[in-house]
This record gives sequence, C-alpha cells and structure tokens, in this order.
Amino acid sequence: MIEPNPPIYFIRHGETDWNREGRIQGQIDIPLNDAGHQQAVAISRGLKNFLGNSKVDLFVASPLTRTRQTMGYLSREFGMSVRPNHLGIALQRHRRAGRLENRDQRWYTPQSGERRQPEKSATTG
Repeated sequence: MIEPNPPIYFIRHGETDWNREGRIQGQIDIPLNDAGHQQAVAISRGLKNFLGNSKVDLFVASPLTRTRQTMGYLSREFGMSVRPNHLGIALQRHRRAGRLENRDQRWYTPQSGERRQPEKSATTG
C-alpha cells in the first residue's frame, strides 16, 4: 500500500548527444550517450544511498528511450520494475517543443521562442 503523502523525487534522464550539442530534443527519441549511461548509474546509486532502506512504491517514466534507459538503472538498483504508463505519456506530451525540436537552444529565448544570435564561445567560435 502506498502511504498517504509519499515523498516524490524527480530524476532527469542522463545526457544524450543532443544535450551535449545544445540541441532541443522535445519528443524526438534520442538515446543516452556513454556519459548519460554513467550518469544514470551514478544517480541510481546515489538515490539508493540517500534513501537507505526506505521503501520505494513506484517508478514513472515517459516512453522515450532516454527516460526508459535512465529509469532502467534506477529500477535495477532498487530491484523493481518500471514500465511506461499513462502518467509518463502525459508528462512527455507536456514537454513537446514543437518547431524548436532539433534546434540549437542558444538561438532561442526561453520566454518567447524568438530567434536570437548565440553568444560566441570556445565551442561555437
């Protein structure tokens, strides 16, 4: 039985190649890269260490590969199963980026989505 007011922990998926490149993913299904797999292992172990013997009732993940991969590490660490469900699908739909998907996030302002010139850096020239 789930306790009446259980704590809720949010874990973001590990890194993808598009994260590293600064590209907006939205609902485009990009898997974890090697660093993302390492991050998912680390957060899984860290959360297990933080919670100790506390009971975990439920894992929720969107159906995107990167979230399922990350949650797979968590579920294995806690000896539980995880599967996409309606809540995960609703969360995924909420994060749709529309025309911004596959764009360099430095070219858009977060408030309006208007195009802007990115600042020059060591990686962009």
